[in-house]
Amino acid sequence: MCRKCNDVISLIKEERSCYCGEVIGAYCKDGLNAWYTGEARPLGINNKSLLESIYKQDIEEKYWEEDGGNKDTCCNGIEFTAFCIPKWSNTLKKIIK
Repeated sequence: MCRKCNDVISLIKEERSCYCGEVIGAYCKDGLNAWYTGEARPLGINNKSLLESIYKQDIEEKYWEEDGGNKDTCCNGIEFTAFCIPKWSNTLKKIIK
């Protein structure tokens, strides 16, 4: 997450930048390690938690649709686990350009 514009970018193997261009990052060829530049707060998402919340949301939305789209039927959304990645991470490195 860029600390200047607050844009959150998902890293891929090609370089990506935030909206303001302050932060650039990418996964390395191994698909596990990554790098970034600029003033960022690296974030991580627990994939298992995210997939479980999507599954649960799909079920709740099915009930909502069966009830004719009544907004009083259910839910405000299903939470999942995300975390800030520390500076001492072994798999993410800040690069000075």
